[in-house]
Amino acid sequence: MDGYCSFNTMMMMEQHGKKPLHILLDSGSTHDFIDTPTAFKLNCKVEKVSPIWVKVADGGQLRYDAMTKRFEWMMQGYTFQADMLLLPLNGSDIVLGIHWFSTLGPFLWDFRNLTMELKQDNKKVKLRGAAKKKVKGILPELQELKSTKMEKLLTDYSDVFEAPTGLPPAREKFDHRIP
Repeated sequence: MDGYCSFNTMMMMEQHGKKPLHILLDSGSTHDFIDTPTAFKLNCKVEKVSPIWVKVADGGQLRYDAMTKRFEWMMQGYTFQADMLLLPLNGSDIVLGIHWFSTLGPFLWDFRNLTMELKQDNKKVKLRGAAKKKVKGILPELQELKSTKMEKLLTDYSDVFEAPTGLPPAREKFDHRIP
């Protein structure tokens, strides 16, 4: 599972103690995850649980059997808590999904400005996401792949695959000209 930014996500750069955390808020994720190596670096208490199958973005399913309960972290001065499934993540330390969002009550998420407004202990909280890197351009690259089977076919029937040098021969009975 990749922890990457897309149109329905927001990245937060935070800290847990003195350790930096990359937290991805992802409305496309049903569960909350902590990167397995990160959980051990932070000395999280890891518990074995009944296996849980989670569907991932590519359509596959992954089996999880470990979690850290009541993991606590801070985002922009506010304390939050959630049960996190352990999973090796690529690019994020934590992914917060619908499971976490459902604990917040009503909130306003502005994807364009990367802000989220919610209430915590009857106080208004406004979280700001890290700016997404803009793509300035894409350099496409074409690479010719040669198949040995295709090369043999082209060689064996080279007369069929030659480029025409003129018009096809005239036919007496059938006129296939386009008017």
